[in-house]
This record gives sequence, structure tokens and C-alpha cells, in this order.
Amino acid sequence: MCDVTFQVGSDKSSIKAHKYMLASASPVFYSMFEGPLAEKGDVEIADIASEHFTECLKLIVESDNLNCDEGIIFQRMVQWAKLRCGEQNKPTTDESVRNSLGDLLHLIRFPCMEPRFFTEEVSSTNILTFEEKVKIYEHFNLKWNDIFISKRRLGEIIHVVRCKVDTDSFFF
Repeated sequence: MCDVTFQVGSDKSSIKAHKYMLASASPVFYSMFEGPLAEKGDVEIADIASEHFTECLKLIVESDNLNCDEGIIFQRMVQWAKLRCGEQNKPTTDESVRNSLGDLLHLIRFPCMEPRFFTEEVSSTNILTFEEKVKIYEHFNLKWNDIFISKRRLGEIIHVVRCKVDTDSFFF
């Protein structure tokens, strides 16, 4: 379900991604995909090694300015991890997905998700441990902990404020 493929490095390693995630995190990627000279098809990036390009994913996911719902970030990261599992001929089990995500898992801001989404979409998987799920539910019930980042992203804050203003305007 990825919609862009980067051919990275001299060996042209294929790295698949989601334009939406990249464009919402970076004005450079936004211009690359939506500007007047928008890229079509595969994107070649010959002057960087593929392992340094995956580091880019880390920078995007950890960004406070990422303008994306945390549930969507989780879903896209799981899709990306499943794709990596497939490329490595590994099963796409929850354990394999967690291993594929590695440290990126801890950049997903689970405490900022809607509790209902977390219950229906995340806690029903085994991507998180039982203890991690309990800590997030505790956070939802105002028992703060630092197991996952709980700071809301700037894009999410703007969205919440905009929705609040729109809702208030609607009723007045």
C-alpha cells in the first residue's frame, strides 16, 4: 500500500514509503510530491546510502511538527514494518512487526491516541507488551508515566484547537 519507491544509493536499494507521511513531515517532501515539478514513479537518490535514508524515517516519526493523527502514524508504521518483513522473507506476525520497528516503536506517541482507537486497533495486537499496554491505559486515566512520548505534535494541537473553534462557532 506504499505509494512511492525510492531507489537509494549506488546499488539502488528499493525503499517504499507513503507520500502522505513524508509530505506532512517535511516541506521538501511536500514540494517533491505536490509541487509544480512533482515526482512521478520511482524517486532516485543516488548520493546517500540506504541505511542513512531509513534514519530519515526516524527523524520524521520523532518530529514534533508531524501533522498527522497518531493512529495513522501507527497504522503506516505497521504497514512499513510488514513490508520490511516480506522483503526479508519473515512472517508478518506481531512479534516480527515489533522487531522490524525496533526503536521506531517508541517514537509512536501511543498516549496521544484516542483511547477508543488504542483499544480497538492497538491493544488487540501483540505489537506492544502487556506491560506497555497497561502503562498506556494508566496514562489515559491520568497516571502519568514516561514509557512512551506523551507530548502532542504541533500539527495535532492545531487540529484540536481548530476543531474546538469550529465546534464552538457551530453552536453560537
